[in-house]
Amino acid sequence: MPFLLMPIMTSYLTPNEYGKMTLIVTLFTFILPILTLNAPAYIQRCYFDSDGLTRGKLISVFKVLIFYILIVSLVLIIYKSEIFTLFKIEDVDSNLMYILILTALCYVFYDTQLLLYNAKGSALKYTILLFLQSFLVLVFSTWFLYQGFGVFSRAYGSLLSILLFLFISIYFLVRYFKENLIGKNTSYKIGIEKDYLKYGIGFLPHVLSSLLLGVFDKIVIANFLTIDDVAIYAISAQYTSILLIVSQGLNREWVKKYFDHGYTLSNIRYRNRLILIQLVVVIIFYLSSDLFYYLFVDERYIKNNMILLCLLMAQLFHMIYMVFSVKLNYEKRSSLLSVLTFISLCVNAFISLALVGTQGVVGVAFGTVVGMLTKVILVVMLSRDNNFDKCIRT
Repeated sequence: MPFLLMPIMTSYLTPNEYGKMTLIVTLFTFILPILTLNAPAYIQRCYFDSDGLTRGKLISVFKVLIFYILIVSLVLIIYKSEIFTLFKIEDVDSNLMYILILTALCYVFYDTQLLLYNAKGSALKYTILLFLQSFLVLVFSTWFLYQGFGVFSRAYGSLLSILLFLFISIYFLVRYFKENLIGKNTSYKIGIEKDYLKYGIGFLPHVLSSLLLGVFDKIVIANFLTIDDVAIYAISAQYTSILLIVSQGLNREWVKKYFDHGYTLSNIRYRNRLILIQLVVVIIFYLSSDLFYYLFVDERYIKNNMILLCLLMAQLFHMIYMVFSVKLNYEKRSSLLSVLTFISLCVNAFISLALVGTQGVVGVAFGTVVGMLTKVILVVMLSRDNNFDKCIRT
């Protein structure tokens, strides 16, 4: 859906305006996981516990989450001017931060519904829900654009679409617990609060490092180059992000397989096939890039093959990282993932800042590639299952 929206946005907005809109979307991407404390992923993890996902567990998680959200929202509102300055978002709507926070809160319920569909193996329902929400973002964003909301049209479109799905998601969760928890333990569990905090807060440094790794390039370009350069870079990033969507779909099945059976021989083979498929998809995307720019992008937005190649490689490395990090995430070694991502961020920052002055946007893109490659090498080394290796050798 974002690619159906792109011809409209690039023809209606100048590169400078598109760059500003990209920075707003980047800010939302940064706020979303910080504000939600990885609650949907933890709820999905509880689904695979021996006693299942009970109402008691859900109540405990949301009790902690509500208190946490109030504190973080207050901090975001107090320091919103400084945050907008960092992201080079100028002439902002006074309500923009409130809109971003409200949208993020709605996504907690929506993402929980998606992940529970995935846990239950309801692929069709998962796909339909994801498609409908994306379609509404397309429709509402286009409507707000033609109503004169300009760079803020995507933010308002996302908010309106997710508000509609908020009621659907709440209805789903209520119905789920009525149908699936008959005769199961529904008592309030204090221990879950501590476990969720350990999981969520332990995962937060990893999320922050991952977010900075994902948005650092745009922040550097906005502060050291021009907003127009942000737009040129963002178009390539938008194209390569299709890979992430494809990878998330494939990886969700891998997560389910690993959570169910761990590192079995069949699962290892499935993982290797998954990585090979992703490599083939990357090659196809690179060869198809000219067609993409011809169909979806206004001629004012110049294509840079080197930037595109760097970002495709970075996405490939990130997809491989997602596959191997499942083991560490399942074992709740989230603090270790945080360290890996922070190291990757430092490598990315050092190379990007060193090259942006001489190589411009290409230097920033190259820093992103090396940062992602560093993270992949480290996670592959740490996610090896020594017991499984001994079993295979035997």
